[in-house]
Amino acid sequence: MILLTALSAAALAAPPAGPAAIRVGSASGVVWVASGGKKTAAKEGMKLAAGDIVETGRPGSAEIIFDNGTLIGLEPGSSFKVDALEGASADLELGLGTLLAKVRALAGNEHWRLRARTTVVAVRGTELGVSVDSGSIVHAAVFNEGKAEVSSGTGEPVVLDYDHETSAREGFAPLPPQPIDYFRFASKRMAELRKRQKYFMDLWLKKYRLKKP
Repeated sequence: MILLTALSAAALAAPPAGPAAIRVGSASGVVWVASGGKKTAAKEGMKLAAGDIVETGRPGSAEIIFDNGTLIGLEPGSSFKVDALEGASADLELGLGTLLAKVRALAGNEHWRLRARTTVVAVRGTELGVSVDSGSIVHAAVFNEGKAEVSSGTGEPVVLDYDHETSAREGFAPLPPQPIDYFRFASKRMAELRKRQKYFMDLWLKKYRLKKP
């Protein structure tokens, strides 16, 4: 299994918390939410729960906002699943397509994990891109901030620093880090995501009466 995990110092365990709030921030084009055996068109403000799946068509894109400020952008032709939520911790899954995320820093024993095929991406706060291409190769990048350690159980782990990317195929060691190339297409979208994060938090604080993270 390929494991990407953010480099961070160990911290004291935080007290248990209830499920985090996660909602559809925006939906453009064809976007569906599958929940409880039913499939409905995604709408702004729609709350998501463990087990829910968000699918974007072609054309189609969506933004997912967490109440702690983490923002996810789903590109066209993507399938995103919420596996589990607990406080600020989340276990998520990218079945196909491309996901860009501005992940807010976590505290204590909180975690944020994303599975893509046999790849697991675990971060504590970073700008992240993950994509599953047509050949089922998983590509991952860290943009302007954050670090990741990449291992596959084969060969030595590599450290993925900001503005670098890697790719890996199941059963093989991840490639050495290199400057962002595959994810060059995402640089403009990532810049938009930074602005959108502030917009969503200002909106969410007023509309849903959340406490500022």
